[in-house]
Amino acid sequence: MAAGVPGPARESAGQAVSSSPGPAALAMAWPVGRAPSWLLTLAPLLAALALWLAAIPAIDPDQMTDLGLIAVLPPAFYLALGLLILGFCALLGRERAGDWEPGAYIAAWIVILHGTPAIVYGSLRYAWAWKHVGIVDYIQRTGGIDPAIGYLPIYHNWPGFFGAAALLTEAAGLADALPLATWSPPFFELLFAAALLLVLRAVTGDRRLAWLGVWFFTLTNWVGQDYFSPQAITYALYLAAIGLCLWAFPARMPLAASPVGRVVIRGALLRRLAADFDRRAEWAGAASSALPDLSTVQRRGLLAMTLALLASIAVSHQLTPIVTILALFALVLLGQCRAWGLPLVMLLFTAGWMATGASSFAAEGIREVLSTLGRANENIDSNLIDASLFTPGFRIVSNAARALTAGVGLLATLGWLRRFHDGYLDLPLTLLWLAPVALLGMSSYGGEILFRVYFFALPAMAFFLAALFAPRSWRRGAASLIVVALASVVLAAGFLVAYYGHERSNYFRPGEIAAADYLARNAPAGSLIVEGSPNYPSRYHRYEQFVYVPLVAWPRGNVEASANAYSLADIEQMMADRHYAAAYLIITESQKVEMSVPGLASLEAIQGEIEASGDFAVLFRNDAATIYGLAGRQGAEP
Repeated sequence: MAAGVPGPARESAGQAVSSSPGPAALAMAWPVGRAPSWLLTLAPLLAALALWLAAIPAIDPDQMTDLGLIAVLPPAFYLALGLLILGFCALLGRERAGDWEPGAYIAAWIVILHGTPAIVYGSLRYAWAWKHVGIVDYIQRTGGIDPAIGYLPIYHNWPGFFGAAALLTEAAGLADALPLATWSPPFFELLFAAALLLVLRAVTGDRRLAWLGVWFFTLTNWVGQDYFSPQAITYALYLAAIGLCLWAFPARMPLAASPVGRVVIRGALLRRLAADFDRRAEWAGAASSALPDLSTVQRRGLLAMTLALLASIAVSHQLTPIVTILALFALVLLGQCRAWGLPLVMLLFTAGWMATGASSFAAEGIREVLSTLGRANENIDSNLIDASLFTPGFRIVSNAARALTAGVGLLATLGWLRRFHDGYLDLPLTLLWLAPVALLGMSSYGGEILFRVYFFALPAMAFFLAALFAPRSWRRGAASLIVVALASVVLAAGFLVAYYGHERSNYFRPGEIAAADYLARNAPAGSLIVEGSPNYPSRYHRYEQFVYVPLVAWPRGNVEASANAYSLADIEQMMADRHYAAAYLIITESQKVEMSVPGLASLEAIQGEIEASGDFAVLFRNDAATIYGLAGRQGAEP
């Protein structure tokens, strides 16, 4: 098929050009060579896995620098990733390649990138994952939740994920959820990829374009929301629910006939624009998958599945239900989903749970949203920290993350424009891209809203990335695949720095885990635990029985400037308080690593004062952690 053919014909597979879109428009033209054997197809993948396994023993996490894990990865690791990129891009050039081959390459990429920390560290990474294990531990020990609990109440108010995790832990015969949590990142990333494929196959009949979208998603999903958390599971459920809606209830309604169009389309110019958009949307719809002609029973079954997913989202997380409501309303109001009641049902699910199960927390959350509503600039600014405060290594990591985020947004915009120029208006994905942006005007979400908007918009942006680099015709296919490979290398490089760059603070040495175990075994209920910062393995067992006071509550501060601002005298006074059954102070290496942005000197200074004062006894010490007790009071005998 020659380049320059307008509209839907460009998505044909080299068949005769029809005057109207049809089955011939169900696949893009890709370069075709002699089909290799399955062994040749998998050779780069098998070689990559072999190189990866050979590289694992050479990775020493104790030697990480401020650049994180990338500083200690051997050349064989990077060569393995290069082979996967070359193998995947070569696979896209095969006319008769099936779905399992690109799926195998993407799965291997996920296992290598997200399984490496689990294997190398031998323990759970990231402090919040340990705290989530603590919620599961609470449910296992008590058999329920406490929405009015004093610490981490938000998880008791949205307990769906933790309840399911507790059931799974018990069913597996595990003492705790640590093994499940350790391997959550590759598991959830695989779920993301599968759910995204469901979405993309509903909006494009070109399966290779869909697989390329999933590929770019895995290369750009650097935000790190794949750990053992409600966000991870509800994100997968969100994508699955959207995919089911697009498969089971497609509308493809003309814009002028949609609920929004009937109100907005008034003038002649707007009517002409709407007519042009409708033609493009019709072409894009005609080039989409030949959606099955489902029976009433089948649609009811899919509707029941969708409702179950929506209910699970509503009881498991705070932010994902809002994004789901926005996305469903956008699809329905712009005529892309005919199940018009779904956004209302999701709204009822969310409001109903907030009024019942999460009532003790919802009022505070609503007040916070109202206080930041419409303040998009302030919400964005709260996510951006002055990088000049960082160490040189952290500055590189921060700038790489920002550049990758901005680059993906820019390239996705170019991809959207290319599709529009070719005659397509991918309205469902455009709406799924824009819907999360509304979050910027709602809340700062604890300084994370910018990253969460990127996270929720990424599935659609990944498709438009694929649309930007995908070959347009047979003639230019080989050159385009080279461009795809080069783009993959650049995006993968940015991902490695942004995603692995914080691993030095996410990794906990065996000595830190031993210190945390010491507290879990020996601290009586009602103890005070003073900590350099919360960044260490903590709160994973009996967490509600202790009072935690961090010297630094926010990792970008320092002891003197933190919200707590405790001096040595303050610490002694707290630990001498007889209202506590015992008192401990713990300082670890991971706390110091986190404090290097930029308060390491202040934490080391106060530890020096503690050592020199003579008022503290060392209860536990190894190469990664020290636990102090106040001399002369209970719990201070080593």
